[in-house]
Amino acid sequence: MNIKDIAQLAGVSTSTVSKIVNHKDASITAATRDRVLELVRKYHYTPYGSSKPNTTTWRIGVLLSSSISMDSTLDGIIQQAQKSGYGTLVFNSYGDHDQEERNILAALEHRVDGLVWEPIDRASLSLKSRIEAGGIPELTIGPLGDDKTALMPYEEAAYSLTEELIKRRHTSIACLLSPGRRTQSFLHGYRRCLFDHNLQYHADMVLGTIDEDLTRVLENRHVTGVVASHYHHALEFLSLPNPCITACPRISPWSR
Repeated sequence: MNIKDIAQLAGVSTSTVSKIVNHKDASITAATRDRVLELVRKYHYTPYGSSKPNTTTWRIGVLLSSSISMDSTLDGIIQQAQKSGYGTLVFNSYGDHDQEERNILAALEHRVDGLVWEPIDRASLSLKSRIEAGGIPELTIGPLGDDKTALMPYEEAAYSLTEELIKRRHTSIACLLSPGRRTQSFLHGYRRCLFDHNLQYHADMVLGTIDEDLTRVLENRHVTGVVASHYHHALEFLSLPNPCITACPRISPWSR
């Protein structure tokens, strides 16, 4: 899709399209601007010379710090970006600081319109000056997020789900914990809720797999409720051939 194609679909001249995507459209009506921008977003059109600072590329850079194979974070980002007409460039540093810096530079080179960044650790935050120098809006997510609204709500979710079971008079609650970026936050929420309700935490009641260990814990600890950090893990647990297990109305707390 080139500028002539966009212009033809919008019923305007190529110069009009050029003015709009380069923010020189003061003399163009709002209706025409909206029509052109809708097509630009729909077809992810990148104008020639998009390396210029004031040119919109309709791309969002996503900088992750670890494996995403067990998490839905990236799916959510991509889904929301596409709904808004943006494409995504995804990079993963896998815990390597040198790779993280190269990823940031690559994203800046592509002149993305914004960055969603999950730093590896506090040392990574020194790279923020590189992003600021590039003049690109950036949103820090994860435990080091500088805006509480950007933090993944796993801790509060775990607390709420555990509390729901406690309200239903469960006092022996296990935790199914899937590996991923949610792990520590979810565990902390689970433990904090037990503490706040004067229930003892037992390390052996936190399990990462559904196997014989889970069956042993359910029996030895007389577990009556389970919270799961991942929806698919919860469904797997419910599929166990145990007629005593039933699901609560919410997604992740389960009781029998």
